[in-house]
Amino acid sequence: MSETNEMNRKVIEVAIAAGRHYQQKQTGFLHYYHHQPKELVHFTIPFYENLLFALALLRSRLTENVREAQSLLKKLLSFQSANGNFPFYLHDYPKADHFALAIQLLAPFYHIFKSFSHVLGQDLREAIENAIHLLCSYLCQLLERHLFSSPLQIRAAFSLLACGEFFHQQEWKEAAEALIGKLSFKLKLEDFLDSKAIAHLLVAFSLVETKAQAPIWKQLQEFIACSWQTNLSVYCGPCLKEKEDQSLVSDLYVLYMQFLTKQEILILKENMEQLQAALIYPIKESESLFFLPANKEMSGKWQGLDWYFLNQEKWALSLVEKEEKVEETMMKSFAPLKLLWEGEKAAAYSLVCQGGNANICYQWQNPYLKIDFTLSSSDEINPQNQREVALFLDRYPELAIMLGQERSMVFNLGEKVSLSLQEGTTIFLVFDLLEGEGNFLGHISQANRPGREKAIDPKEGKIEDWTLFIRTLRRSKQCKIRLTIDLTQLQSSF
Repeated sequence: MSETNEMNRKVIEVAIAAGRHYQQKQTGFLHYYHHQPKELVHFTIPFYENLLFALALLRSRLTENVREAQSLLKKLLSFQSANGNFPFYLHDYPKADHFALAIQLLAPFYHIFKSFSHVLGQDLREAIENAIHLLCSYLCQLLERHLFSSPLQIRAAFSLLACGEFFHQQEWKEAAEALIGKLSFKLKLEDFLDSKAIAHLLVAFSLVETKAQAPIWKQLQEFIACSWQTNLSVYCGPCLKEKEDQSLVSDLYVLYMQFLTKQEILILKENMEQLQAALIYPIKESESLFFLPANKEMSGKWQGLDWYFLNQEKWALSLVEKEEKVEETMMKSFAPLKLLWEGEKAAAYSLVCQGGNANICYQWQNPYLKIDFTLSSSDEINPQNQREVALFLDRYPELAIMLGQERSMVFNLGEKVSLSLQEGTTIFLVFDLLEGEGNFLGHISQANRPGREKAIDPKEGKIEDWTLFIRTLRRSKQCKIRLTIDLTQLQSSF
């Protein structure tokens, strides 16, 4: 079996295993509700995930799975609304006004018909072709009336183009090519600075090869390659909307990048996002894209704020400025600092800066990182927000946090805190007061980072992080604290 065929087999196994985990014997459907913890019992039936499951079953090419997929598709097709769209959950039918869903559905429908129409039987084949025609017509109208994010627009355009070329529908092709041409000149890299956006791009690029020659397409491909940390199997670009545990709970982005870079795919725990592995197909000329130097770095702007990342062979550093205009809803995923390194029992460990009460800017003077926290100039210090500077890092047995030669739970500004990441690799942190005056005290305790809270089973009460934070006792209205991190040993060890 060729390496590509083996990788194809593995990603389909991942998708089917995820589907089986959520499948109910009584109905044959996958049951899942997106707005409740994964550990609880799920009753609703999502359309998109069930369609992906049908595609995964077909791609396995096993007789029993193909028959199961045929049965599942017959049930799903009966839920298409008069407008051409499908309901988000089956119980929503005939309501089908989730616009982004229409964009996501077209790729799996296209793959099902293109690759497996010969095994579907005439009635089912005609029903799927009719469903695709209705969905494409709906999507053409939708793109004229509504504005979507740039990643979704690209996925919509490439899906329409693929269907237009396959079914010889000039109207769909023209709509898609017009949108691609428009996007080529208005797209900006800052629209794609997160792993979910990259996943939409990868799905789009697998459908048809882009013929657009605008510089943005090359820039996007370079960003995709440079922001993937191959040895750690994680995204290491600007940390704007990233969830935690990305390397342990593999999503479409992680699985697709592992597939493209021919890495071993390891699944520690099934989750619904892994069903999207059914959408993973080879991308033409992707191999040349990833033959880049081991040391990769990029910089740019996001909403006027500077960002930078450095991707080394076995560690990575991501930095983003922070100002008050960063939306409150992003605070659990936004990390002005994220340092990643190789671990022994996990794909990657990390040190992040999250939360707090300060504007943040950075200076990277290799091997020293300087981060300035300009504290809020409010007239009064909110007792609930005394942790104005906060860092979080993974708890694991090899980690040692020391103050000099001793362990301590408190420290003062100006004292050097050492983080021994593993034997022979230590990084050093020092907090200093640059401007203003006041009394501050550093604390070391156990607490989960904001982005990890929802991932923890509340019954277990499991704490997976250490936190180092600066508590304000009193201070002047204008204050600035500088954190200096010495990464000398990290660079030489990895």
